[in-house]
Amino acid sequence: MEVAYQEQPNVVQGPWQQQGPESEAFSLTKKKQMFQEAEDALETPRLLAFRDEDFYHNFDDDQWSKEEKALLDERGQPLYTHNRCKKKIKTLKGMEQRGRTAPKTFPRKPNMEGMSEVATDVLNALDDKTHFDALASRAFVDLTVPGIEAAEIVANGKEIEIDDVRYDEFFYDPRSKKDDFSDSAYLGYAKWFDLEVAKKKYPEQADALTETVSSSQVATEYEDKPTGLW
Repeated sequence: MEVAYQEQPNVVQGPWQQQGPESEAFSLTKKKQMFQEAEDALETPRLLAFRDEDFYHNFDDDQWSKEEKALLDERGQPLYTHNRCKKKIKTLKGMEQRGRTAPKTFPRKPNMEGMSEVATDVLNALDDKTHFDALASRAFVDLTVPGIEAAEIVANGKEIEIDDVRYDEFFYDPRSKKDDFSDSAYLGYAKWFDLEVAKKKYPEQADALTETVSSSQVATEYEDKPTGLW
């Protein structure tokens, strides 16, 4: 599992911050502590997010309880679900799409009109290049169903990419109270890698990665394919 994160300044420190000087080994330890802290503290919100995802997709008639399914089976009645949850989310998604506007900048001074036009062209080019509309639609569904949307802006040389982060990979400081996590001490996401691939990507951490794989456990919601997902 790869853990990427971003620390935020001027926030209350957690136990993972109250340690010795920075080093490569300490950095990996700190990241693991941040992830473990979030994993332990946010189990209930994660389970609720999975429940809401199940309700939205309803692949296994998850909107019915086991008791209700058993009662219908006992009566010999077919199990039929008219998925109003998904219909409502699709309606909201369409409203959000229709309400979007193209990015546009405005000059702060009369002699800055040319600069604002260039900035507008750049933003629109990035919008097209990154397929932002499609990403925004996926993120909107994440926000309205499991309740969290996240994305990462990556500058790769002269290229800029925007990657959406799945809600079941995202973790955050459990002490955060603001909706946009602006008061969070850290934000991160965890992705699974084959051990050999991870060693090639981070050769300086090869020993630590081997030790982590052999000694660590994660909650079922953070498994490579979370237990109970579809």
